[in-house]
Amino acid sequence: MLPWSKGLDAPRTAGLLRVPVPLQAPPRVVELFWHQRHETSAFHEWMKTLLLDLFHSKHPP
Repeated sequence: MLPWSKGLDAPRTAGLLRVPVPLQAPPRVVELFWHQRHETSAFHEWMKTLLLDLFHSKHPP
């Protein structure tokens, strides 16, 4: 079993078959932690927003 991405190019996926996972995965809690000194870091703010958007938009509570 491999993770799947629509962005994979055809030559790398030739001959592979995509099938659904045969079981339901339990819900997961994703938590973000960062040190106080990074509160004003533009990079950390960007990363935090990216991760929140990624997980929230695909897996609503």
